[in-house]
Amino acid sequence: MGTLPVSQKNDHQQTSLPNDSLPTFYMSDYSRLGLSVGRLNDALQAVEAKKIAVIKGSEGFEITIDGADQLNEIFELFKQKGIDCEITDTIDQVYQG
Repeated sequence: MGTLPVSQKNDHQQTSLPNDSLPTFYMSDYSRLGLSVGRLNDALQAVEAKKIAVIKGSEGFEITIDGADQLNEIFELFKQKGIDCEITDTIDQVYQG
């Protein structure tokens, strides 16, 4: 089980790292895939209505995912609701010193 962050599309805020730290073994580049949606509140209401577990945060929310099939279900749900959605890197910049 993992989580997938969901944030507002065109939101230029950088997603913060959990506990403000990088993983112990990262290789110069670090990214975290997430979803960028056109209507964040509608996306949250849609996943909560489907009883999909979410973790709410200050910049959006995270969806608890059990596997690839559930990811397809979420994409289809957003499509049915007319919510624009794309996979994106949620970490804009990481210092590579």
